[in-house]
Order: sequence, then structure tokens, then C-alpha cells
Amino acid sequence: MSLNTLAPIDRVIANYVDDKTLRTSIEDFFLHYKKGQWLYPAVLVQKFRCPLGTSYRIMHDMEKEGFLKSYYEMVCPCCGYSALKVEVFNQIPDRIICERCETEFSAIENSRIIFQVIHDVR
Repeated sequence: MSLNTLAPIDRVIANYVDDKTLRTSIEDFFLHYKKGQWLYPAVLVQKFRCPLGTSYRIMHDMEKEGFLKSYYEMVCPCCGYSALKVEVFNQIPDRIICERCETEFSAIENSRIIFQVIHDVR
């Protein structure tokens, strides 16, 4: 892995994290993910005590750098099943029936933004 590959990641994280040790830990965290894997902003909150808003901003900036792609995920409020993922907000249906527990629910009210790794930096 070259320094040129890490530079955009380091630059994004440096915009939000001053502590070099923490910045390196967050970089290492991102580098463990491979192309096609899903990332949830809440993981940065849990693992690094990063505020949720900052976590989303980091991931959106990583998207601008070409490492991540955002999606909307609809999650069943009864069983937690990931019922649907779409790329564009206007692709979210009004209602969804969960394949697992058959609960019908509002898709927009039960959606969240998640990210998929689209560029493997290894």
C-alpha cells in the first residue's frame, strides 16, 4: 500500500480528528474493509466514540474521494432485518413487507444511510 493510496483517507480523517494516534487507528479500521463490504456510521461511534454526525461526514467525504458509495437501507422495525437497499432516495417505496417476519412498515421512517466500499485500498 503506497502513501499515495493512503493520502486521501488520511486527508479526510485529518479534517475531523486532531489526535494522530486516533487518526491512525481510524485509518487502519477503514483499510480492513474490502471492496463490496458494507460500512455503518454507527460503527465509528461504537469503536472510536466519534459523534454520529462526524461519522456520517467522514463517510460522505470518503465517498467524494471515491472509496465509498452511499445507499439507503430499510430496516424492519420489528425484527431488524435489512429489507431493502437502494442507491437513490426516490427509489424508496412507501411501504415494505418484511421477508422475515411479514411485518408491513413505512420504508422512509425506517431507513438509514449506509456505505459500501467501492475501492479496495489494499
